[in-house]
Amino acid sequence: MTDARGGTPTSDWIARVSSTSFVGPSDTIAASAAVYTPGAGTLLVGNGTLTSGTPGSLGAQRVAMTYTGGTGNSDATWDPTLLIAVPLSVGLGTYTGTVTHSVA
Repeated sequence: MTDARGGTPTSDWIARVSSTSFVGPSDTIAASAAVYTPGAGTLLVGNGTLTSGTPGSLGAQRVAMTYTGGTGNSDATWDPTLLIAVPLSVGLGTYTGTVTHSVA
């Protein structure tokens, strides 16, 4: 996540994550079956505090990462983990969904 706004006095931001359902050839796996763990963040540029969100279901939008208290530009990265609990009742095949990160 790169923030080049160069804010004064602060350039805080919150990155959020959400997901669609995962659609297959004969069934759909709900987004709530996906568990997102943001992992530790690495601050590449900036002088503020980077804080990971808590792991949890993507049944609702959740916080992935926050940056607070910094001045000027910031650049951060993190390596999340996504686990999807596939119900035994769904048919075989390829399932496709979209996981989206947004920042404000």
